Amino acid sequence: MTVRNTGERPGTEVVQLYLHHPVGTVALPEVRLVGYARVPLEAGAWAEVHATFPADLAAYTGADGRRVVEPGALELRVAASSERVHHTVPLTLTGTAREVGHGRRMRCEIRVEHDGVPGAPLGRPVGQAQGTSHVLPAP
Repeated sequence: MTVRNTGERPGTEVVQLYLHHPVGTVALPEVRLVGYARVPLEAGAWAEVHATFPADLAAYTGADGRRVVEPGALELRVAASSERVHHTVPLTLTGTAREVGHGRRMRCEIRVEHDGVPGAPLGRPVGQAQGTSHVLPAP
């Protein structure tokens, strides 16, 4: 995702990633915050934000009290808050339902690549952005 400061002063945007699981064997929250990144930008500058997270992050507590990941449709919502969604990315988990043990990976890693060039073209392909890179683990 590209974040750009279109203002005339430096500013900061907090990009938040929410996971929505529309179908499950138990009632689930509407959305769950799975990651976020603070993106400070100079006036006119932009940054690319990349997120990687394991399927285990889609786990929830089933009716039997065990953490489980089930195949099916999910939505990743890129937002400024749970109410201000900018983009929705459909995801599909494949395979069979499985229990998620204590060794699970429950961390979304977000990389912010600052180009810092006001007026630079947006939407470079992944891996071609230049500048500083930070890895910001989700809480």
